[in-house]
Amino acid sequence: MWVKNNEPEIFEKIYKILLPKDYIRYKLTGEFATEVSDASGMQFMDIPGRKWSDEVISKLGLDKSMLGELYESQEVSGKVNKYAASLTGLKEGTPVVGGAGARQQELSVMEL
Repeated sequence: MWVKNNEPEIFEKIYKILLPKDYIRYKLTGEFATEVSDASGMQFMDIPGRKWSDEVISKLGLDKSMLGELYESQEVSGKVNKYAASLTGLKEGTPVVGGAGARQQELSVMEL
């Protein structure tokens, strides 16, 4: 909202609002996604409903299309694409999950 209020010319160019790890997921998979534990901190979410809050988003003058698809922490939200695989050495098709906290991330990696 700071950008909207102080740099409106930049705000007008926004296509997606992503957290840093969501941007990495996008680069790995091509998917615009976030997971609920991170999304809840963005203050745009109806937490009990596990979805973006239409009321909050509209009051802030945002469009829901600017936000990624919501996933639970353990859900697969994409797979490593061919291009990312060629750059990183990761295997194409490797599942990508959101994770939440160190313990959840450890479990997610071990399960893969």
